[in-house]
Amino acid sequence: MGRRPTDARNRLAAAAAALLRDRGYHATGVKEIAAKARVPMGSLYFHFPGGKQELVLSAVTESGSGIDAAIDQAISLHPTARHAVAAFIDHLANTLETSGYETGCPLATTGLELGVGDDPLAAAISSWFRSWTSHLAEAFAAEGRPDAEQLATFVLSAVEGGLLLARVARDLGPLRQVAAGVDRLLTPTAGDAEPGPPSDEAADRRADVPAP
Repeated sequence: MGRRPTDARNRLAAAAAALLRDRGYHATGVKEIAAKARVPMGSLYFHFPGGKQELVLSAVTESGSGIDAAIDQAISLHPTARHAVAAFIDHLANTLETSGYETGCPLATTGLELGVGDDPLAAAISSWFRSWTSHLAEAFAAEGRPDAEQLATFVLSAVEGGLLLARVARDLGPLRQVAAGVDRLLTPTAGDAEPGPPSDEAADRRADVPAP
């Protein structure tokens, strides 16, 4: 049986996402993407006539949705947002260590390299960061935490920074320290009740989240 027409497009997007995680935007060329995807250059430009930027936009969508799903899955599988965040950080740490400290956050890596004229790509990356923040804020708000949006922004920023530091140092220490700090931040103080699990409605919305 032959490949479906969309297979080449999907492989190109997946290959671009992998190379962006490992090399960054400027060090990732269309020839390397085509070679990794095992797709001829003519096919690359057939599926992505806009060239590298269009292909990277597709890769950003794939990567962003994957992390979106990972956050949702962590929230759906753990009794509190605090435990969900800890599990998500563990997922990132395991991925980074398994890759030999080559695989960071593809959106952060790409976003840091953007220049003038990359507005559509910057907008797409920003949109995914807002989506991740929104999922965390929803989980915090469901537990009755004040300033859920601000807390979610802080937590995501800390995790992204810890991931970057760990990758540069080739050591999970910085990310583990961030995990410990975030855990302390999310741990109820003496006299406060431990936040309960999300409402049934929130749980239902996350019931069928795919594995990352």
